Amino acid sequence: MDDRQVTEATPTVRCAKCGQRSRRHAQHCRHCGAHLYLSCRQCGESNERIAKYCHACRTRLHRTRWRRFNETCFRKFSPVEIVVGFIALVVVVEVSLRLASSLPGWVRETATAPGLTAHQTNSVDEAADEAPPAPVR
Repeated sequence: MDDRQVTEATPTVRCAKCGQRSRRHAQHCRHCGAHLYLSCRQCGESNERIAKYCHACRTRLHRTRWRRFNETCFRKFSPVEIVVGFIALVVVVEVSLRLASSLPGWVRETATAPGLTAHQTNSVDEAADEAPPAPVR
């Protein structure tokens, strides 16, 4: 049977990559060339690539998004390198906070209120120092 003769009566399988239909016994998609089947890691049964679970033993066929993310992001680093990097990050943040607290007051005010002038910043600070209004009865 020619690949171009896939009709309604022909048993087909849908490609997980491009969505096109191919003959059921074809190993590769006739449109994009992707594999149409994959084997279960648990029992070895051949399953359509679009299936989530093995039809024989119900084992999950594909990795979860979180597992793929972890393998992509963290496969380059060992656990020791990740811990050392995290400690370095904590040290940098701690040093930055200590340096920021030792700056003169006018620098801290300018850094915390970038859109305000020095006069507006001082008036905002003075308003915050005033006592709150008495509650209304």
